[in-house]
Amino acid sequence: MNSIINNCEGEVWKHELETYSNALGFKNYGYDQVVTGNGKINYYIEAALKKQYNKWISVLAGFEGFPYQTVDVSVVGWAVENKNILQGDVSKIQVYADIDGDGIPQCAESCRRRVVQEYFMQNVDAKNIHIYLHEVRHTFALDDLYDWTSSGVTNFIMMASSAAETTQFDAWMARDWWRNLKSKYNL
Repeated sequence: MNSIINNCEGEVWKHELETYSNALGFKNYGYDQVVTGNGKINYYIEAALKKQYNKWISVLAGFEGFPYQTVDVSVVGWAVENKNILQGDVSKIQVYADIDGDGIPQCAESCRRRVVQEYFMQNVDAKNIHIYLHEVRHTFALDDLYDWTSSGVTNFIMMASSAAETTQFDAWMARDWWRNLKSKYNL
């Protein structure tokens, strides 16, 4: 795998920079959220999300000064169709009643990544919730690579249906972004 990565390093980064309009200037990647939160991120379904989210953090831990071994994940809100369906004290959580184009409850548009609720709940105990792993990877800057592949790499989480878990190539791509973004954090 290392020889494949060495052979495709420049072409992957070039493709990434061509894909984004302001790749290195964007300020809301997962890297930004983790560093700003000092190793903590707030999410909605805590245990499963913590396990899945930290699969990405584990490939960054210890790499070129990445400052966290794990990231704390907390449930800070609920997206519901109607706030009145919640029972008990909800004063310490954010309740969203926003509805998407399909009529499905969601948090505010500015704070969400879409994973269908039914899929997530059916897979909440799975070793790898691969659609979630794919979607959360978008927060760490990588776009969908459905119609483009790097030399010699045929399966990784960002190529739809080609991998159900984080691969060595996925880990390398996450590290490559960190290597190119880390200077903005002054760590």
